[in-house]
Amino acid sequence: MKALFPNLFPGTSSAGRDWLDIWNLFHSYYSEVHRHYHNLNHISEMLTFRGKYIPRRDKDNKILISILFHDLIYDPQSKENEIMSAKICSEILRDFSYPESITKEVSDFIYSTIHHIPKPDTEEVRLFLDFDLLILGSSPERYEEYSNSIRKEYSFVNDEDYKTGRSRILENFLKRDRIFFDDVIRSTYEMKARENLESELKILTQTSRDSDQ
Repeated sequence: MKALFPNLFPGTSSAGRDWLDIWNLFHSYYSEVHRHYHNLNHISEMLTFRGKYIPRRDKDNKILISILFHDLIYDPQSKENEIMSAKICSEILRDFSYPESITKEVSDFIYSTIHHIPKPDTEEVRLFLDFDLLILGSSPERYEEYSNSIRKEYSFVNDEDYKTGRSRILENFLKRDRIFFDDVIRSTYEMKARENLESELKILTQTSRDSDQ
């Protein structure tokens, strides 16, 4: 992962920073102790999917940069994580003289993760969002690790409130006509993702009923 940074941020920026400064910033944020899922492992998994599905479809490295920076700021108690992540990413890109068009597009990619709806609705944004959600279509064991990690990130929320909020999120994904936008990805992961979501929702619903008895 570190090896990506010299090519993305060559030379010295207008603010006197080099690629190592950006790497250290990146690594520091994603290594925060409260991150049990939204950490370096999540970024690594997304990079693996990018390498598998779009080696030639990531024009100007927009998807790559969006993967690296979309969760740069992650505070489960904040509603401005995506906005702040996009803001810092934009500052870095401008600092390293990226075209304003690319800076804006990357910001749009990151904003799209707020509701996981592609805006603008382009192939690149759809692929990026699919990579962010591919954990939903993982093996039952990996999905259980993921759901447990999310619960740890929201440890400040009591059980009942967490069950209610988490159930709402799962139900919203299940109501979608399609969870994944890319046809190839969808054919591989859609059914498993729905099975995982339904399984977690069933557990949440059952434990909620048990606590009421």
